Amino acid sequence: MRKKKKDDLERYKDITVADMNVEGMPWYRKRPEDMRSSGNATDSPAAGGRDREKEPLSLRQTWRLIGSSLLMVLLIGGVFFFFFFLLLLFMTHVWL
Repeated sequence: MRKKKKDDLERYKDITVADMNVEGMPWYRKRPEDMRSSGNATDSPAAGGRDREKEPLSLRQTWRLIGSSLLMVLLIGGVFFFFFFLLLLFMTHVWL
């Protein structure tokens, strides 16, 4: 196998395999094509609904969010508990 010359590597210089310019990273820089928009920047799907994040939740919405989250945790925990209970029944009654 021959050694790669500098000329061989130069032609691959501007090829991007994985773009590491990710929003939220310290080195993130907006590109000019990202800044261009035909309308308002918050209307575009690329904006990610930033207006909703700025709007604070009301007390009722906060408690609804907490209640929904708690309900989902209890539901998933209940499913795991049920399957663990079935496993214990299987191990004590069928396997022995």
